[in-house]
Amino acid sequence: MRRGRPATGTNMDRPEDSNLDGTTDPGMGQGADDPSPSMQPTVDPESPPDHVGPDFTVGMPKVIGEYRIAGLIGSGGMGSVYEAMQEHPRRRVAIKMMKRGITSRSAQRRFEFESQLLARLQHPGIAQVYEAGTHDDGEGGVPYFVMEYIPNAKELTDYADEKKLNTRERLRLFTQVCEAVQHGHLKGIVHRDLKPGNILVSGGGHPKIIDFGVARTTDSDMALSTLQTNVGQLIGTLQYMSPEQCAADSSDIDARSDVYSLGVVLFELLTGQLPYNVSGSAVHEAIRVVCEVDPTRISTINKNLKGDIETIALKAMEKDRDRRYQSAVELRRDIQHFLDNEPIEARPTSPWYRVRKFVGRNKTLVTSSIIICVLVIAGLIWTSIALGLISSQRNKLAVTNEALVESNRGMEEQFEASMSIASAIGSEIYEQLLRLDASLSVREDIAERLVDHYERLWLSSLDSDVLELIAEPVEAARIQANIDLGDVLGGSRAAYTNKGMPFEAESYYKRALDQVVEWKKREQDSVEANRIHVLVLLRLGDVRYMSGAHQAAMEKYREAMDIAEPLLADPERTKEIVQLASQAATCVGQSHIKIGNLDQSLEMSKRAMKIVEDYLQLHPATPGLKRDMALSYRNLGFSLNKIMTERRGVAAARLEAIPHFERSHELFDELAEQQPNNGRAQRDLAWANYYIAYFESEGGDPANGRSALEAGRDQIIRQLVNNPGDADARTDVVRYLNVCIQLEDKLGGPPLAVDSCRQAILQIQPKVEQDPDNLALGETLNQVKILLRNLEHPGPGY
Repeated sequence: MRRGRPATGTNMDRPEDSNLDGTTDPGMGQGADDPSPSMQPTVDPESPPDHVGPDFTVGMPKVIGEYRIAGLIGSGGMGSVYEAMQEHPRRRVAIKMMKRGITSRSAQRRFEFESQLLARLQHPGIAQVYEAGTHDDGEGGVPYFVMEYIPNAKELTDYADEKKLNTRERLRLFTQVCEAVQHGHLKGIVHRDLKPGNILVSGGGHPKIIDFGVARTTDSDMALSTLQTNVGQLIGTLQYMSPEQCAADSSDIDARSDVYSLGVVLFELLTGQLPYNVSGSAVHEAIRVVCEVDPTRISTINKNLKGDIETIALKAMEKDRDRRYQSAVELRRDIQHFLDNEPIEARPTSPWYRVRKFVGRNKTLVTSSIIICVLVIAGLIWTSIALGLISSQRNKLAVTNEALVESNRGMEEQFEASMSIASAIGSEIYEQLLRLDASLSVREDIAERLVDHYERLWLSSLDSDVLELIAEPVEAARIQANIDLGDVLGGSRAAYTNKGMPFEAESYYKRALDQVVEWKKREQDSVEANRIHVLVLLRLGDVRYMSGAHQAAMEKYREAMDIAEPLLADPERTKEIVQLASQAATCVGQSHIKIGNLDQSLEMSKRAMKIVEDYLQLHPATPGLKRDMALSYRNLGFSLNKIMTERRGVAAARLEAIPHFERSHELFDELAEQQPNNGRAQRDLAWANYYIAYFESEGGDPANGRSALEAGRDQIIRQLVNNPGDADARTDVVRYLNVCIQLEDKLGGPPLAVDSCRQAILQIQPKVEQDPDNLALGETLNQVKILLRNLEHPGPGY
């Protein structure tokens, strides 16, 4: 029986991870390109919905693929949902099929997107997609997909009322909904239409979220397909929408919008009412209420809910999304605190309390860091004194003598030195924290503080009339602080761990971009401003690349390259400029591969390598460029493999490409040995091992390939065990197990995939038990168990 890859792919594609076989990246899902309109796919057929309007059962197919149609469940703007029976395996399913007559290419792409989107969401709390295909109705192919049928389904609020659940039981049910929403967010998907009607509860009491078809994507026509409904229905939907969603800017929606909707659902679940009374209102008035009027307090409806529960609901429904819970898991955690009779985070303990707890876990490192902190404080005190003295002296310049002018000049020089020292010390502390395991929350705390501090320092400098003295160090520091915070939240380019929140990261990168553009208006020729401009553009390109928007990503990468290239002409160019220019060329090349421009990708890969080689010829002893060379070799291998496979076949491509991958592997191996605590270095080597295994499986040495694959697997699992809070480490495990499945038959030997899954479970399970609040890690463990189950008990097609 031939095994296929179980449908547990993720969407964490990155510029440094490229596919080799011309299809998709190993273990990867397709990019999120297009939305599909709202439609409820699964309700109880014993209580069919009332239909108003045309009879959609006319022309209803009797059979779709191997599925026998039993009846119509519902119909929406893009298609219809049918109840059906599958014979093998014997089960009831729901089939969603596009309407005949909707033939535009964009509409079909939206429909295909929804099936790809849902297939990526494997969670007990999300309706599962089984299969996607095309049905020939005699007039051409009509896309459809088959999904899980939810027996005896009731809407969330109806179920709770019918079962007469008390407050604590309703809260426990709601925490399961939060976990499912968080799973979607970890896959980079925002639901955008959370409401009781899209949260069904099975007869067994298990909630299932449906209708991810309006998830955040890049298509601008999504809103039109979603809002083609009557005003009453629209008003009903508006009451669950966040203020930023009501503003109708789809590019400005992130996971916190779903948190707001969850807050409204929680309010309704507990009170039976909605927080706003907009029934009978015009659309514009309903939007104004949602955006401007404070929600009703729960305690005015039920005084027994006054206190923590009311605080939790109000925090979830904050107008300012920065003041909301920043994720569904934060909301779920606070509810769990209430259920466990623990203090809730909505009434936060002092930030210094969290720091003290961190110190208790890392006494040795923090002791040394405290000394550095003292120096930072001293530097900042000197900075404040210097600002006041300089401003005072400038006011007296008109009446002072040459000696005072000289004194002022000396003070300016001392101030600049003080600012440089303070920034350097702050960077040193942050670098040390980066190297700590499980330091994400502390890193986020410190990064947020640095953003606030440098913003205040910037404003103070304006008031003190000394902008020209500190422009460069303060500008650089305040922009870098925003970049660092973005990296913690969801950056793919940082050397260490991140929280897997790319939407949130993007907001800080955009802020940094606005700041650097303003800076360059004043100092167009500043090398430092241009360096940071390139750095920000690369990160914004990464966010687009990860979402599958490769053309948009390439535009950002190309813009970065256009800024970096002229800086290379400077004989005094720094290593950092060389690295950024090389990275920009590499990313442009990788985007060309994704788009299919193979010759251009080869040209860019060679350009990236030449940038580094030219610099090393002039400065052969320069450290720190080894990774750039390794990436250049690898990406040159990617490009050659693609081109040669297309023009001369797989065997010729292997001979042409593998020397570059072997050289890349050698360099990554050296880096990993030199930097055993650098997570990125270990990750680079693990995937370098995979690429060696891949090429050995294509007519090379299978034994060597198997050895490399096993080494990479062990590194990937170890990285997650050491960094259970790292989003990259979590997704890497599932991706790597998938490639083990793909290469197992080609490499031969004892069973590899099953053994690899068991090893992963054995090592991850204790970490989940130690930290049950790490829901993302629990989801990773669940995905590995699904992989193992599919391998041990393969269904049709495996």
